[in-house]
Amino acid sequence: MIVSSRLLIPSLQLEALRPCVNARAVRKALEELPVSVDSIYQDTLKRIDEQTPEKAMLGKLALIWLARARRPLHLQELRAALSMVDKPGIFRIGKVDGGLMPSGVSILSACCGLALIESNGCVRLIRTSCALFNSRVEP
Repeated sequence: MIVSSRLLIPSLQLEALRPCVNARAVRKALEELPVSVDSIYQDTLKRIDEQTPEKAMLGKLALIWLARARRPLHLQELRAALSMVDKPGIFRIGKVDGGLMPSGVSILSACCGLALIESNGCVRLIRTSCALFNSRVEP
């Protein structure tokens, strides 16, 4: 899925509606939808934080790896990076624990729409502006 600049805001707004389980929840979410890109990113990061602690950590670490990678990461590389046993937030080579390796679906779900897998198997942030936004946000 490639998100064009014209579809970025609607795409993230639709992602914000995903947790809604009934019509009332959808109406409430629609009333509160942010409209600027920065406010949508803030809202999405808030939704990441509201996941289970393990899933929130997975989403945040995946976004950090994607935002700071010097080159596109293949899904297998990102999965391996996220399964390294080391202190969270310290970017050095650790040991890969296959039992901790998340699935691609889990990674995308934890990122709440801010990451996607391209047809060549590389995972990337949906837009360059997402990386710039993430660099301004405290972990």
